[in-house]
Amino acid sequence: MEKQGISILKDIFILILTIGLIAGLWIAGVKSFRFLLILTMLILIVGNFEIVILALQRIFHLLSKLNFIHVSWFFLLVGILVWRVRTKYAMVTNPLDTPAKLKIFFISMAGLFGLASTFRLIGERKLSPFWLIPDFILIYSVSSLLSTLLSPYTYYSLYKAIELLIVTTVLFATTGYAVFSFETSKKTIDLILSFFAFLLLTECIAAIINPEVGFKSFESSIGHILVGTFPLMDPDGIGFLSAIVSLSCICRIMGAKNWQDKKFYIYVAFFSLVTLFLSQARTSIFGFFTALAIVLILNGRTTWLIVITFLLILSLIGFHNYVIKYFLRGQNLEMFLKVSGRTEAWRYAWSKFSQAPLLGYGFAATGFTIISMHAVGMSIFNSFIECLVNSGFIGFLPWITAFIVTWSTLVFAFFRYRKIMKPAVRSLNIELIGLMTILTFRSMTTSMLIILSHEFLLYMAIIVFTQSILSSRNFLVDEI
Repeated sequence: MEKQGISILKDIFILILTIGLIAGLWIAGVKSFRFLLILTMLILIVGNFEIVILALQRIFHLLSKLNFIHVSWFFLLVGILVWRVRTKYAMVTNPLDTPAKLKIFFISMAGLFGLASTFRLIGERKLSPFWLIPDFILIYSVSSLLSTLLSPYTYYSLYKAIELLIVTTVLFATTGYAVFSFETSKKTIDLILSFFAFLLLTECIAAIINPEVGFKSFESSIGHILVGTFPLMDPDGIGFLSAIVSLSCICRIMGAKNWQDKKFYIYVAFFSLVTLFLSQARTSIFGFFTALAIVLILNGRTTWLIVITFLLILSLIGFHNYVIKYFLRGQNLEMFLKVSGRTEAWRYAWSKFSQAPLLGYGFAATGFTIISMHAVGMSIFNSFIECLVNSGFIGFLPWITAFIVTWSTLVFAFFRYRKIMKPAVRSLNIELIGLMTILTFRSMTTSMLIILSHEFLLYMAIIVFTQSILSSRNFLVDEI
């Protein structure tokens, strides 16, 4: 106990020293993001090198405990990284360039491991064709595949629909394992969150190495915005990953049983909150604070919620000009209220949907056929509307049903079984309610929740946990 107290005092001293030094240099006129960020990282790493060792140990431990099916998730996550900026002309005239072929390889490998796992589960009689939420995702995938017949870019739509079917195969196989073992869904979530944290780390390192590109000059209260360069990622994407990792760490801080674990999650949360702040991703920031309030209430941490709310109100009062300028990001109030012009795309897309409400215009092709013609971009930036326009009611109904059932099951399971849930399951249930909150906010300003993406894979992992609750009672204390 005495050793733990000394460790806590040492950590507090290092944190105060770091904040004081950085603040002093900033006041003295040293305002180089690169220098201050490198200095902060060096102080925290040197002063807490055991955190680096602990992080590596956790990674190796996670990898050693993964199941055969998790290889599919790894290939899917790596496949998403093979992304680059392409013009509409290049995507249509040369869809299978070298990066595209590399992505196809990774996604195909995920499909092969998913099929192998599926056949293995069939042989063990552990695979059911009657899993409610995965069944709706399967119907959505099949309807997306059929809608490619309506797409003017059939091969591109077909490729994206096949990606969706591969993810659905992996979803079914993972659910087959998770129904009989809670650890499968927990490891799937941990794998995805670890991958997200690793991406944030590589983005920061890349920004430090090349600050002229990584820290783009921006008209806001901080003057810069964090842009992903390795791998390529827009600020909103970085903000989403940051919000997810931050909230997950905060949830695990509340559930940690010793100071070493708490310390590890505190540092990761601090790091991801900094990247969230630098990304200036408004949707993810709003989603994060909403999710934070929810998980604090569900965990019974009302004191935390009151203190955080009080500090936020003080910040808004004392620095309201900076806060307003931060969230406007160089835009006027009218553009801010139009969600950076997204409302124009939504309005136009809705009018086009009313002309083809049943079948839509073809999966994943809306940005090419509808929106680009209206000169407002190549995406609708709303998962709900884009799903309607892509696949019509036939595709939207199973997708939205899966979304609603996932949400309702997570909430119902918590309030119905929270007193008899195994502690680890209860903690993960609360955490996933928070992550679903962020995903819901994200889905309102991006179309990534309907195609293969970081958002979609996280959503599929949440479905694995949710379906395991629906299909078994292994998560209850009195039923082992």
